[in-house]
Amino acid sequence: MMENSFWTVRFFSPNTGDHGDGVVLMMNGKLFGGDSYYYYIGSYNIIDNYFGATIDVTHFSGQPLAIFGQSLNLKIRLSGQVQEPVMKLKGHLVNNPSLRAEVVCTKVTQAGMSQKKEGLFYEGQYYDAQRVIKTIFSDADQKIILIDNYVDDIVLDLLTVKKPKVEVNILGKTIKPSFKASAITFSKQYGNLSIRTSKSFHDRFLIIDEKKYYHFGASIKDLGNLTFMFSLIEEESVVNSLKAKLSQEWAVANVEI
Repeated sequence: MMENSFWTVRFFSPNTGDHGDGVVLMMNGKLFGGDSYYYYIGSYNIIDNYFGATIDVTHFSGQPLAIFGQSLNLKIRLSGQVQEPVMKLKGHLVNNPSLRAEVVCTKVTQAGMSQKKEGLFYEGQYYDAQRVIKTIFSDADQKIILIDNYVDDIVLDLLTVKKPKVEVNILGKTIKPSFKASAITFSKQYGNLSIRTSKSFHDRFLIIDEKKYYHFGASIKDLGNLTFMFSLIEEESVVNSLKAKLSQEWAVANVEI
């Protein structure tokens, strides 16, 4: 059985001259398409709203997909229901099953996921998801800010990879006494930990050095329990709004540690 992995993909149709780019997930030997922003998930099938089709690799030619870091030339058949809105190319490919598209797939290593603008992890991928969050934590040089309503000792364990002088601020909804005790012990050894509580946030956000703002679809302690996605927030107006809201809420939040 082929491994589960992520691939970037570039489509080119010699018939039409059209092309497209995106990210695909290979699960149990089958590729599932998805755009760079939205994945619609059900029964391990990702309906491709970017290419308008799922990807059937039974027609691929070339070396096995599971080869690490290998760039492959593939010929595959696209099939599925068109999702609106779709580009002209998608309609051609979906409505003409005999049309083959030339595809180049390049594997995305898990170790490099933190350098990507977004990443998708699926149910059961505990180790890979935690490895990525550790990489993000260890990249911080000055400050880590975590907004997550459901923090526990797992979060502290992951934070042990941070650089010694990096400050950690955690804003959650509630703090259990057992976690507070663990956090105090953590702070004695690793230092620079502040925890406050507020009910103003629903989503999870991770901020590195007040420069990189990530949005997480799952609490850090639950990474790998269910399929989730993380993404780097790049829209300047959104970053500025989040920064202002965080500053406001942190100032009035209940101090726990």
